[in-house]
Amino acid sequence: MSKLSLIVTIVLASGLIGCSSAGKVDVTNSQPTLPSVEPTPQPTSDDFPSDEQYAKWQEDAFRPVINKWLKGEHLPQYVKLDRKDSFAGNSEREASVELLDVDGDGKKELAMQTGCATVGNCGFWLFQKTPDGYRQLLVADMVQQFKLRKTRTNKYFDMETREHGSATSGGIAIYKYDGTEYKIVECFGYEYESTGKIVNGQSVTRDKPTITRADCSGWPGTEGIYRGR
Repeated sequence: MSKLSLIVTIVLASGLIGCSSAGKVDVTNSQPTLPSVEPTPQPTSDDFPSDEQYAKWQEDAFRPVINKWLKGEHLPQYVKLDRKDSFAGNSEREASVELLDVDGDGKKELAMQTGCATVGNCGFWLFQKTPDGYRQLLVADMVQQFKLRKTRTNKYFDMETREHGSATSGGIAIYKYDGTEYKIVECFGYEYESTGKIVNGQSVTRDKPTITRADCSGWPGTEGIYRGR
């Protein structure tokens, strides 16, 4: 066998050269054809829940915690929320709980924070017991800290919330009870200004922040989605 015949034999055996029906040598790529894969469809707006559906999931997740509170059962500081939907993030599947007396009648109201961002800003809900069950006194967003003030409006203590903006700044909102629920009435920005000194590569800020009055219109968290009764 000549060298040329040997080479042709090897190539034919490897499948790189095939013979056409006319008997001519046809150089082709003999790799198997892969089945076509349809691209994964991207979600559209129709794939996401409506505000009403999302609120229902939120209400269902809150319900076991609220029921325990209504019955006077012990509630730990942190509770798990059983969200039935896949749209909720991990931070929306747990909540922190605090009981506080907002009107001084000796009965504790239920405050819950959930959906917290990494910096600590959370959704905030405040519930009060009623003869028929409970009602919502306040819902807000972007709440890192909250406290009752010494002042009162319509016999209810005023509420102060703080939201974290940066390492040295943020916002303060004051809520007052209007006879039905808490409404935002005053807003401020706070900032710990730099002293101009650098220590260990870090800027040194003043001990007390500068407080500046802000416009409450469009303040984050003045509208809530959960209106359960």
